[in-house]
Amino acid sequence: MTLPERDSAFLGFVTGKANELLETTGKTPGRDDIARLLIEHLLEVLTLRPDLSDDLRSQVADRAAERLAAEKTATTGDTVIDGALQSFDDMLAAGEAANQRLIEAVCSRAHFWNFDGAVIDDRIFLPGHAIHALLLFSFQARALMVAKEIKELSKLALYDGAAARIRTLYEIGIISRAITADRDYSLSERYHASGVYERLRDIRAYNETCAELGFPPPSLDERAECEALIARIEGKFGRDIREPYGWALPIFGSERRRVTFADLDHRYGGDDLRAVYRLLNHSIHAGASVAALGVDFNRKELTPARPIFNHDKSLRALRISSMLLEALNYAIFESLLRPEEWDELSSVALMRECRYKIG
Repeated sequence: MTLPERDSAFLGFVTGKANELLETTGKTPGRDDIARLLIEHLLEVLTLRPDLSDDLRSQVADRAAERLAAEKTATTGDTVIDGALQSFDDMLAAGEAANQRLIEAVCSRAHFWNFDGAVIDDRIFLPGHAIHALLLFSFQARALMVAKEIKELSKLALYDGAAARIRTLYEIGIISRAITADRDYSLSERYHASGVYERLRDIRAYNETCAELGFPPPSLDERAECEALIARIEGKFGRDIREPYGWALPIFGSERRRVTFADLDHRYGGDDLRAVYRLLNHSIHAGASVAALGVDFNRKELTPARPIFNHDKSLRALRISSMLLEALNYAIFESLLRPEEWDELSSVALMRECRYKIG
């Protein structure tokens, strides 16, 4: 729809508001005042220009329908991708079954819930063997949920999002391998306890922004509970645990005062997997390599906001994710199973069988 040339109705409206401000304060509105007026009264433009508003709403409805149709047919006719998606779904289902079987195998041991008469008044201070197992169960489950996100993002051609979640899956794998190598459970206890600091940082960040965002303030009781736990945690583990990755300091010896994810990556990641991590890094940031390449002026529907399905990118995301998922599950099963329970590795073997079918 081509609109006739006309003065901006919104400009006239904002000018009127600026004149009202001048009359009220006696000061000529500056750039910041105009910017504030634009933001505060933005919705008025829909009322001031109903013709434009109706045209835009019609375009929105058309594009929403187009996008939904494109999502439903993105992989139609691509038998390789269809097969890979089915195999990936099977792998996720196998992973869920594996997670449940591992939980049942470990928790059914006679000693698992025997805490020798200890009084457990907070989950933070469970016995080390229980913390170790519960952490690994949770890593396994979270990895499966992240992998499901990767599958859906790949299916919808949202490759930057898929790359970000693959990187998360990689990071879960590195932390998992650090915990699986913890034979006396002390590292598991430190890692588990360090979560309280993250919880407190979240509370503080929320407290700083909640009023501005119109949310209720956080509970004072929750903050007080965290601070009370921190006093007990530092009494047991020392103050160095409060640093980022402070839980991992014992891995690197008493001479270290700081640990980064890169340190853990070099200790527990393989060269092939690390290459994957580096490959994905540039995709999740506001990098220049793709910033100016998303507009197709020959096809109006292919704006930078309209994803284009790519066979190779989707297949690569599924392959990499399946490789990371299997490696993580193998490490966790190997850590928790006793030799007489090794037949339970059949769960991971089934995941590998699914991985081999992808692509």
